[in-house]
Amino acid sequence: MRQKPFVNATLRIDESLHRRLRKAADAKGMTLNAEILWRLERTFEQDSLRTIEAVSADLEICWARFGDRFSARELDDEILMALENRNFDRARSLAIVLRKNQEAAARRRTEKMAGGDR
Repeated sequence: MRQKPFVNATLRIDESLHRRLRKAADAKGMTLNAEILWRLERTFEQDSLRTIEAVSADLEICWARFGDRFSARELDDEILMALENRNFDRARSLAIVLRKNQEAAARRRTEKMAGGDR
């Protein structure tokens, strides 16, 4: 089995961080070097997870928009039907409901995009 090529690197860290790393390594029965490498590798994994979380958040926003548009489409149909039947009071009340739903949906999207649900 072939070993990975390693490179020596000089690292300067303050004493308190060194103590914390040493304590963590000792608790796991690892060398200080192994602990530092493990922690560095984890940061790259976390970067990938953050990307997945961002995609997930984007999908949530898209599904919310889809649901909002689907509801709006149903209200549009009801408004048109009320207008065709010359039921103007019903058309007006449905238009008010549609506008309120649109405003609420816009607020929810803004909160989600700003990270309000995370």
